[in-house]
Amino acid sequence: MNNIQWQILSKLINMLSTISVFKYIGLYPDDIEFIGKNYPAIILIDGEESNHSCLTGNRITFDYQVSILIIDSKEKGSRIKSLLEYQNAIKKLLWHQENIIESEDSLAYIMGSSVEKGDINNYNDITALGYLTNISVRKINVVYRIETNI
Repeated sequence: MNNIQWQILSKLINMLSTISVFKYIGLYPDDIEFIGKNYPAIILIDGEESNHSCLTGNRITFDYQVSILIIDSKEKGSRIKSLLEYQNAIKKLLWHQENIIESEDSLAYIMGSSVEKGDINNYNDITALGYLTNISVRKINVVYRIETNI
C-alpha cells in the first residue's frame, strides 16, 4: 500500500495555498507553533480512518477524514462573517476542483464534508473550536474514500 494519505494532505496544501487570503498553511501538530501572528491560518489534521472493507484481488477500501482548521484573529463584530467567507471559499475549492487522486495502485475521491463551529471550552488549545476574545476557530471535515492494494 502506498502513502495515499500523504498524497491527499499534500494536494490539499497545494489547493488551499491558491486562496490568497490565508497567510499560513500547515499540518497539525508539527506546524502549529509556526502560525505566530499569520492570520487567517489553516492547519490540516491527519484524521481518522474507518469503514475498512476487503475487495477482490488484495484490495481494500476505507474512509479517511482530513480536518481543515480555519484560525483567525478578527475583532468582535466581523468574526462570523469572515469565518463564513473563508469556509465557503474552501468548500467551493474542494467541490469545484478535480479531486480524484490516482497513483500506481490507489484511488481517492471526496465522499462528503461537514463543518463544526464549536464552542471553546479549553482556553489553552489553539485548535479548540469556537470563539475567544482574540481568536476564532472553525473546522471543516473532509471525508475521502480510498481504494488501494494491501
